[in-house]
Amino acid sequence: MRLVLIGAGKGGAALLSTFCEYEDVKVVGVADINGEAEGMQLARSLKIPTTTNFEELISDTEVDLIVNVTGAKSVSEKLRKMVGNNVEIISGNGAKFLWHLVEDRRKKEQETKDRLLEQQTLYTIGLMLSSAERREEALNTIVESAIKLSNAAAGSLVLFDEESGEMVMAHSKGFSPRFSKIKRWKLNTGGITSMILDSKTPVIVSDISKDPFKHNPVILDEGVKSFMAVPLRAEGKIVGILYVNDFKPREFDKSQVSIVSLLSTQATFAIENIMLLEKTEQMAVTDDLTKLYNHRFFVRSLNEEFKRANRYKQNISIVMIDVDYFKHYNDTHGHLKGNDVLKEIAQILKSSIRDIDVVARYGGEEFSIILPQTDKSKGAALTAERIRIAIEGFNFHKREAQPGGRITISVGIAAFPEDGKTISEVVGRADEALYQAKREGRNRVCVYNGVS
Repeated sequence: MRLVLIGAGKGGAALLSTFCEYEDVKVVGVADINGEAEGMQLARSLKIPTTTNFEELISDTEVDLIVNVTGAKSVSEKLRKMVGNNVEIISGNGAKFLWHLVEDRRKKEQETKDRLLEQQTLYTIGLMLSSAERREEALNTIVESAIKLSNAAAGSLVLFDEESGEMVMAHSKGFSPRFSKIKRWKLNTGGITSMILDSKTPVIVSDISKDPFKHNPVILDEGVKSFMAVPLRAEGKIVGILYVNDFKPREFDKSQVSIVSLLSTQATFAIENIMLLEKTEQMAVTDDLTKLYNHRFFVRSLNEEFKRANRYKQNISIVMIDVDYFKHYNDTHGHLKGNDVLKEIAQILKSSIRDIDVVARYGGEEFSIILPQTDKSKGAALTAERIRIAIEGFNFHKREAQPGGRITISVGIAAFPEDGKTISEVVGRADEALYQAKREGRNRVCVYNGVS
């Protein structure tokens, strides 16, 4: 079939592209009064004859079908006079119908391409999440992907802490340093966070100034004008919220909402897996009773700190702690009450050290602390004395039944490299200092001085 297309604007270009896909249709000419129309340029690229005078084209070309998409009644009348009933002409409503069919097909093809691209993108993101070795790496992938897929300026991932009932800022990107310092906040009944968590679908605010939650000071101070928030759930359990934000009012189109929602499903599973892995790893290095690190982690950390101290010529102090007369307490009040004492001492120890320090349950009623970059006579001794005073003054259950009417500790301190070149030497000398404290009457801190 030989076909002539008259009218080569956007609609004509779409029709031309479709006609060229069929082997039994040969487009023998394209006409439009605008020689630079979209369809004219496409025809020239396909080596199809073009003209701005359709009458010349019809007169000089053998044709079976003419498609007139100009919408001009005068063009239709001229065509009918020129070819009579010998050539089929599609124009007017027929051309519109044909255009709608082609446009519908084009939209469906584009939707298919978009869905395929979405799946490919999500597959790539899924691979990145599954190969992420660290929590921060996975969270960054989730937030960056959400920002990119929604063409937003910023985004964040907020997780729900079941124990405290607080929201925790896990990761954010595109915000000011001041905003990024926000770490935790309580859920307010009727607040925007509660509303998002209660929603079963993404919450979209296109213009905060027209939204009932415009009073939120944090959002307003940051300059956020619009956002999409997707609640994250796993088997009915609240995991958190994935946000994408913009600093201008905007709409999020259907495809953006769809793909960010799909991403949120991937994100939920990834976060759950990460948290499960972290919990498993934490359990492997944590003492069940006190929730301090266990002896295994203490030894591993000590090895790492010794390597670092050797490399950078730094000090390490080791503090060994033993609860005085603990067997007497257990025999008097029972092991359950004794366990309570150990847990309370563990909390005092945790609250008395720096972030870089490591406190562990060494075994039984013994505890140990690694103090990196700390000398024994000043830094370690002061820390140990502060802990000793805190425990001596703590109101433990039935402490008055203990010798001296209090629960106390004995403490020994040694340091690298002053007291030994190896881990075993330094730990052994911290133990010697601890036994010295016991011999001298307990409830005291002794620093190893080279005398056994």
